[in-house]
Amino acid sequence: MFGLTEEEKIILNKYIKDNKDKYSEYVQRFFGEEFDINEVYSYDFMLQIYSYLFTKRYISNGNIFMYFIELLHSKFPDLSRRKILEVASGYIPGLAIIMNELYKMEYSITCIDPKIINLPLSNIKLLNKKFESSMDTSMYDLILAHCPCEAFDEIVKKVMSSPTDMCIQTCPCRFNRHLNRIEFYYYLEKTIDELKSLEDKGYKVEVDETSSYYYTTAPVITVLKREFPKIKYPKDRKCTLN
Repeated sequence: MFGLTEEEKIILNKYIKDNKDKYSEYVQRFFGEEFDINEVYSYDFMLQIYSYLFTKRYISNGNIFMYFIELLHSKFPDLSRRKILEVASGYIPGLAIIMNELYKMEYSITCIDPKIINLPLSNIKLLNKKFESSMDTSMYDLILAHCPCEAFDEIVKKVMSSPTDMCIQTCPCRFNRHLNRIEFYYYLEKTIDELKSLEDKGYKVEVDETSSYYYTTAPVITVLKREFPKIKYPKDRKCTLN
């Protein structure tokens, strides 16, 4: 289980002191009133901080990013050569940080979020703005997101209008609230049916349960270009008509 050494606690305290004012009022209140340096938290903003400050050690301990990345790599074995756009990265793009560490990405990962903090990150490009389906994404060949909340709707619109490979860890958060199980599955089924219309354009849609969010059973939804077997004919083949 992931835990902090005394030296790491000092590093974490310094990070919070230097960057607390870059977070929302809710998170600032948490740091000021509830945060305990001896605790390890599962809040998304804390997981991002752990990924940034203690990348290698965090990777070696099971975490929600790793569940998703392992599935992602099984879907896209050429992941390290992909031109990736990560949507709704959060304050710190923890997912991209871990992917870079694991796979030594050939191209920089572009991460977009209106909350993103401008930190020095290797091989990661930060865009401090909201993702919209009207954006030009033609320079990317894979769109990713880990729990993008309502940004998922914009991703789906984009993929429907400009088909491209996509892999999203869904979550039941919409419009500042959690959808109940019935609402969430109704929404997902409707969205998956919509995405399946891309099958006529040579794509396939896959839905996988993961261990990331067992309490909501929020699945990963993947859209990927189908590969058709190449037929090789003998060079000396002759066509004969009787």
